[in-house]
Amino acid sequence: LPPVLLDLEKKIRRILTKGISSLDFSLDSQKIIYLKKEDSSSAIFSLDLEDWQEKKIVDFPVLDTSLKVIGEDKLLLIEKPTCLYQGKLYFLDLKEKKISLWLKGKGLEAKISPKRDKVLVFFGKERVLSLYSLLTKELLKNFDFFTLAEKCGFAEEENFLVCAVPEEIDRSYCLPDDYWKGIVGFSEDILKIDLQEFSKEVLSKNKKSDIIEPFVSKKGIYFLDRKTQKLYLMPW
Repeated sequence: LPPVLLDLEKKIRRILTKGISSLDFSLDSQKIIYLKKEDSSSAIFSLDLEDWQEKKIVDFPVLDTSLKVIGEDKLLLIEKPTCLYQGKLYFLDLKEKKISLWLKGKGLEAKISPKRDKVLVFFGKERVLSLYSLLTKELLKNFDFFTLAEKCGFAEEENFLVCAVPEEIDRSYCLPDDYWKGIVGFSEDILKIDLQEFSKEVLSKNKKSDIIEPFVSKKGIYFLDRKTQKLYLMPW
């Protein structure tokens, strides 16, 4: 089924075009940028929400890719993560209509910070978790612990990061594939990482929940337990 756009101010419901695999709003929310299947290939389009005009930006052959707006004229393209082949991160310059390869690695995952100026990158094959600047493409930190990107959450101000870190991950596992297939699950420590000094604080030891998508709030840390699919709050 095609995506549906709900305009809460105008109370309008619009059905978007078929074939969209990934989309994001422009920073001013006046356009939607999306990746769409087009005959035997795929391409990236923009849709103006005022005149409802669609414009093709550039061809992009990898349909199984997520798309994130990271600037007024910049996109980050993230191929679906798997340990079976090299996943890639691309930059797309909307003005120049130019796609450039940035990072690649087996089992590569990425999580973008709330301000869209940093990205947390997980390299499954190498068992490395890294923080990069999206403004300069600079490596900011290779962390001395290892966990999947979806087990981390940025504070809104981006002054710290919270991660659920397994005590040990056997190197025989193919990550992230085996994790999402349910072949492997974890009990974890919850760490708070200062993003200025990169110091660590242990918030909880050996927590039995298999945490994904932690959300940092003023009340504490909301997280989903992958095993039970229940939402929890861990107060500060």
